[in-house]
Order: sequence, then C-alpha cells, then structure tokens
Amino acid sequence: TVHPFPYEELKKAASQSKKILVVEMNRGQMLFDVRLSVQNDEKIDFVGKPGGETFSPEEIENKILSCLK
Repeated sequence: TVHPFPYEELKKAASQSKKILVVEMNRGQMLFDVRLSVQNDEKIDFVGKPGGETFSPEEIENKILSCLK
C-alpha cells in the first residue's frame, strides 16, 4: 500500500510517457490506483504474480521489451 498515493505525480509522469508498466507480486492491487491517475488504459500494461512468486530479471526484461514494441 502506498499512502497517500501520488495521484497527481503519476498523472504528470504518465502524460510524458508512452507506456506505464505496473509490476506486482499479486493480482493488481495497485492497478486500480494507477488507472485512476493515468486515466488511459491503453497506456497501462500489467504483469502480476500471485502467491508469493517472484519475477526473474528475464521476465521483467521481456515484459519491458514487449511494451516497447
């Protein structure tokens, strides 16, 4: 949990970005707040792993590369 959530700061950063990648070790609890801030679902990509699994560096790299296409 991020409290208080930086809605305005994320909105400003998103306005200067082509894509926002949300990486979470769950099913997307922060995704709702990111969507509220960004207000453009086409800019948002999400990858999550529930159950305490961790990401390998390669998984993160592959997701970033797919966002850049």
